Amino acid sequence: MSESRMTGACLCGAVAYEFSGEPIMLYACHCADCQTATGSAFVLALRVPAGTIRPTRGQPKPYVRARADGRKRNILRCPECLTALWSEQLGPSDYATIYAGTLDSSPALQPEVHIWTDDAQPWIVLPQGVPRFPRNPPDMDALTRTLQSARKP
Repeated sequence: MSESRMTGACLCGAVAYEFSGEPIMLYACHCADCQTATGSAFVLALRVPAGTIRPTRGQPKPYVRARADGRKRNILRCPECLTALWSEQLGPSDYATIYAGTLDSSPALQPEVHIWTDDAQPWIVLPQGVPRFPRNPPDMDALTRTLQSARKP
């Protein structure tokens, strides 16, 4: 992934956003919480630097949600259709997470890592050669640095 400008929106179109910058990491989270929250088998999450997402139409509404590790974050949702657009940690953080399915051009995105694979649906076939972790990686920051280094020419 390289420096880019990406746009996205909710299902009803009331809220749209843009991201400008270099994405940090794209991962698939298979945890039971993400499955329940999305009604799907996993969430495709694009980690980006904090402060780089800007609403371009409408205003998302924050909803507080606890993470699997107990920390809390705001899930920014459309107040009309309740589509989850992105999340931000409560308190200081270096990143935000875009729910990649809301991007206008998400079909070309492929996860660089799979997390919480212990909770993955049994019919999910994970690609060979892509890092995977049964729960959270022991050190997400170290994993991020490794992935970013691997991307450099």
